[in-house]
Amino acid sequence: MKLRIIFIVVGIVAVVVIIGLATLYFAGPGSGGSTGMAGQSQAPSVGTGAATSGTGGTGSTPIAEVYPSAPTGMFFGIGTPKGVVEVKNFYNPSSTVGEDGTIIIKQTPDYWFAYNPQDSSFWVAVSGTPFAVVRQAAEADFIVTLGVSQADACKLNVSVGVPYSAGNPLNGQSFPLGFCGL
Repeated sequence: MKLRIIFIVVGIVAVVVIIGLATLYFAGPGSGGSTGMAGQSQAPSVGTGAATSGTGGTGSTPIAEVYPSAPTGMFFGIGTPKGVVEVKNFYNPSSTVGEDGTIIIKQTPDYWFAYNPQDSSFWVAVSGTPFAVVRQAAEADFIVTLGVSQADACKLNVSVGVPYSAGNPLNGQSFPLGFCGL
């Protein structure tokens, strides 16, 4: 039941993020979208609700205000039943915080990962296809982004799955990291 609620929340967050990105792209300043150096297109930073973080913009809340006792060093430890795992600190000003307090660590067009500080769990959402190929890339990026080995990643509470996607046969399913033994 809890897993089903997580999938529903993740689906809602994904829809809100997509709508927000589309709104910023089509109704944003200039000719649409935000551009960086040399006119290269960049994805705009979009929050998922009132408690968002970012490096600016109206209505953004610094992550330090959402999590005033957040770790400040380069790494911090996450306790697990199999011991403490040291990860790169993703509590940074560029992180997005959802209304439920979940931290969106990284977003790409094909996948994203989030951390729920309430239960120290991670969610790797695979939205691109083919699932197996994108999953493998997302999992590899996950361990690089966190700065952990595969063995340490397997100690963490991580679910891999597809955000709500009508017609996707994997919709609503959750998997462990592919490189972790059962």
